[in-house]
Amino acid sequence: MTFGERLRHIRKKRGLSLNKLAELLNVAPITVSRWERNQREPDFGTLQKLSEILDISIDYLLGKEDAKIGTSLNLEDLSDLPDEAIKSIEEFIDFVRKKYGKK
Repeated sequence: MTFGERLRHIRKKRGLSLNKLAELLNVAPITVSRWERNQREPDFGTLQKLSEILDISIDYLLGKEDAKIGTSLNLEDLSDLPDEAIKSIEEFIDFVRKKYGKK
């Protein structure tokens, strides 16, 4: 899979339109379109932003690994839960960090 194919795939998987991704990156939509059509490639700084926005490694985008698409927990995703449920989730995260040594 080419860089452009990977970028298009992950963008769509994340539910982002081409225009929205361009807006988040502060570039013109035609720029993202050119990346997805393998006509141009982003610079390293933009690759870093893409990686953060799409929650995927730069190595995946560049085709150096076939890693699974990353997932991250965003507290806004939990906004519809009661406070007690959020507290339970936070306690579980603390438990897992202690168990596996991440502080």
